[in-house]
Amino acid sequence: AAGAGVRVGGSCGGPVGGRAGACATGARGGTCPACAGGGSVGGGGAGLGAEAPCAGRVEVRGRIGLRAGERASQLVVGGPTSDYLAPQVRELKAYIENGGRALIMLDPPLKLGRTDIADNTALTTQLAAWGVTVDKDLILDLNPVGQIMGLGPQYSLVSNYDSHPIVNELKGTVTGFPLARSLQIKNGDKTTVEKLFSSSSTSFATNNLSSPEVSIDEKNDKKGPLPLAAAVTYNTGKPNNQGRLIVVGSSNWIANSFISFNGNRDLLLNMMNWLSSDEDLISIRPKEQDDRRITPSRAQMSWVRFVSQFGLPLVIVVAG
Repeated sequence: AAGAGVRVGGSCGGPVGGRAGACATGARGGTCPACAGGGSVGGGGAGLGAEAPCAGRVEVRGRIGLRAGERASQLVVGGPTSDYLAPQVRELKAYIENGGRALIMLDPPLKLGRTDIADNTALTTQLAAWGVTVDKDLILDLNPVGQIMGLGPQYSLVSNYDSHPIVNELKGTVTGFPLARSLQIKNGDKTTVEKLFSSSSTSFATNNLSSPEVSIDEKNDKKGPLPLAAAVTYNTGKPNNQGRLIVVGSSNWIANSFISFNGNRDLLLNMMNWLSSDEDLISIRPKEQDDRRITPSRAQMSWVRFVSQFGLPLVIVVAG
């Protein structure tokens, strides 16, 4: 369908200016399959720019609306701050139910100062029809590991995963999700919904989305673990033509400022490979070597020279 497409500005790896925050990907090409759009809370655009070692590379296109004869292999909706209109949601529905593939990431509808994320009722209603209910809450995680790493309670850490090709290789690997919301899942008439992972047992979900103060009501807030991501398979009734959908309750985990956090990049690439039916590419990729150069000051260099020229010989002489 043409004309109802969601337009975005910018490209993967940089800020995307599209208010609806979507990106269509086409056939295999030379760029990475991710776009963060809609002015996501964390900002900074998607975290898979030219620096990323992309497995399963795809060509990124800038809109959902494809003209007759065109077909995107994957679609990414990255943290929209504005409401999707009914025609756009109908287009997305038709796309998935005709064998399309999509990664949809929705942030909590926060109302804090200039941050005003829409409820996106039309889109969340359609997701619920497929078996994924996106709750209006914010997960706060009191995980002591996060505190040791200098992360606040708004960061949900995940180290336990369910059984699914996307996450089977991530066992024991920590991933992080800033400003996340919880999901509820169930199978639908034509959908099979599988939980990928949940928040920790030390997490809570608060419904207070308009207060800048972090507070947990242990009596009334939902207690973790709480589902954070789910994979949906839609039965189109046609052989080898399943629709596939991944829903994540956060988009900031793939922002440039956070994509390098531990296993986040591997998780994103695994998701894209599953969506494109490239399960053989799902893995944990080798980490890039850090450049750990030491640049001493002039005073430090003088101290090193003094110790090597005078200090060590003096120790040898005294020791005999």
